[in-house]
Amino acid sequence: MTLQAEAAPRIPGRVIFDAELDATGQSLFVADGLFTGGPVPVSGDLRLARLVDGQYRLDPTADHLFKSINTSALEYAAAISADGLVLSFTRGKSPPLSPPEIWIARRATPDASFETPKRIGAITGFVEGATFAPDGALYFHRRVGDRYALFRVAAE
Repeated sequence: MTLQAEAAPRIPGRVIFDAELDATGQSLFVADGLFTGGPVPVSGDLRLARLVDGQYRLDPTADHLFKSINTSALEYAAAISADGLVLSFTRGKSPPLSPPEIWIARRATPDASFETPKRIGAITGFVEGATFAPDGALYFHRRVGDRYALFRVAAE
């Protein structure tokens, strides 16, 4: 995939800072953040870009899919299950006042909005960036001292 201006909001300070391609290659889950000069965005929400004529384009009509997920906190690092029904993401605060958390949300069909997400209680510490394993488990990274290590947990 190449960098594409069509998948960006084209508003000064707004940056797509994360992307997750679904199993079909047709949908790109992105984190749309507002940067105002610091190293961390002051806002970040999940959005969807769809493949249209060979290019990913933000789809504002899909924003409703994330209505129960996007909050005033930062939502980023989306991971979508192979069937498109389960979304994992990281939620944090800006500026970071507490460690980020990994959340999970489900939906009935690939076109439905995601239901109210739940924080995965088994994942603690400074954690980010979960991804689904073929068996449905989640891999994520946790800061341990001054390094990051990979961990695995069953998806709730």
